[in-house]
Amino acid sequence: MNNDGAILGWNKGAERQTGYKADEAIGRNIDFMIAPVDKDRFWQELTPAIYRDGTTEFDVWAQHRSGRLYLDHSSASVVRDPDGRVIGAISCNLDVTEKFRAEEALRASEQRLAGILNMAPEAVITIDTEQRITLFSQSAARIFGYEAEEVLGCHLDMLIPEVLRDIHHAHVKDFAESTDERRELKSIEGVYGLRKDGRQFPAEASVSKLQLADETVFTVLLHDITERKYAEKALMEAKHQAEVTNRTKSEFLANMSHELRTPLNAILGFSQMLMQGMLREGQPEKVNEYATDIFNSGSHLLEVINDLLDLAKIEAGHMDLEEAEVDISEVVATCLRQVESLARQGSLTIANDVPEGLPMLWADERKLKQVALNLLSNAVKFTPANGKIRIFAGLDDSGQMFLTVSDTGEGMTPHEIEISLQPFGQAGEAMIRQHEGTGLGLPLSRSLCQLHGGNLEIESAKGVGTTILVSLPSERILSDQTWPLSSKQPMADDAAD
Repeated sequence: MNNDGAILGWNKGAERQTGYKADEAIGRNIDFMIAPVDKDRFWQELTPAIYRDGTTEFDVWAQHRSGRLYLDHSSASVVRDPDGRVIGAISCNLDVTEKFRAEEALRASEQRLAGILNMAPEAVITIDTEQRITLFSQSAARIFGYEAEEVLGCHLDMLIPEVLRDIHHAHVKDFAESTDERRELKSIEGVYGLRKDGRQFPAEASVSKLQLADETVFTVLLHDITERKYAEKALMEAKHQAEVTNRTKSEFLANMSHELRTPLNAILGFSQMLMQGMLREGQPEKVNEYATDIFNSGSHLLEVINDLLDLAKIEAGHMDLEEAEVDISEVVATCLRQVESLARQGSLTIANDVPEGLPMLWADERKLKQVALNLLSNAVKFTPANGKIRIFAGLDDSGQMFLTVSDTGEGMTPHEIEISLQPFGQAGEAMIRQHEGTGLGLPLSRSLCQLHGGNLEIESAKGVGTTILVSLPSERILSDQTWPLSSKQPMADDAAD
């Protein structure tokens, strides 16, 4: 074409490609074959580029004589006269529509594949025979914490815990030499991933291999099963807890049967003797003795029933506090009077180290007495002859009021402490326990403390003794007076001193 765009030459290839014969094209402006969608670009961008650069290549949408659009690839150069002046341009053109459509289809396919890879919950990773990472999906980036550009070209070892790398290398070598096309790797075989932050996580993976003309490509589909492991662990713990609860219930029923039948048998037996006149006249001391046994058995039975009812009310959320001003010193003194006789029978020494003038509490006095009496009764029950018990109270550094009961008794292991705080649980097997009881005292006491917003904690050592700490929140203290008492609580060995 000349400088004005008029066509000067038109070969057979142009005829076949455009559908126009030479005599239909020569003399016409090149504009007639450019598709409307590209005319502005052709005249404003492409044509000026030919004359500016002298030569150029470009793709432009052209229109066949039939009206069909096709993509025309043009290699154009300017034509100069003998004096070097530009007198036109010559273009070699090729219909590249099919190539364009194939490339578009490939791009669409790659986009779909990328979308699938990004949507897949599993990490998709490909490696070559040298175990260099060649593909790293978005899910892989999310699971491992790396961006794709951080790992592409790197060895797969960076995603595997160091202790498992030798095992992994052996697996890959064996798989590469086998005829298998796919292998499943389960967590039970020790499949773990290594995140960017250094944390390991359990995984399940499948590995497949694709043999191409000159290389083997391995594809790993890896699934992070951390949440599943947590769920399995929680399920196992729940199963274990259910088994423990069931066993504890069975032990409780066996123990409670004894706790209920023994006083009932005594009540019925002594009552029957009195009713049938089995005592000879003139034995008032026997009548008094039997009446006392009936009263003690009935009192014990009432205590057991009350503890059961209180615990049931607390667990049902129906336990209310009858709050008033409470003097912790008076509470302790009252409880000490109730266990004094039993302590003397067991040749035990009880030291009351609760200082005078402690601030008043806003609490349920009856329930605090119940807690203190439970703790003192347990200390007396489990402390051997000539042992020592100490009760102490004060304010700690955080402003809470605390009460501790320490003894030089048998003590407990951490496992036995855990059991003792469960309803109906007692340290030791039911058949070999030396001390009777329902196992309700400590869990009930802790629940009553928590009902006040406080807590009950146990420190103990086998063969040394036990210290039980009751704490009540500072909000329940009615005085602003501060006390220079140490927050360190006396342990069982301190009580022995």
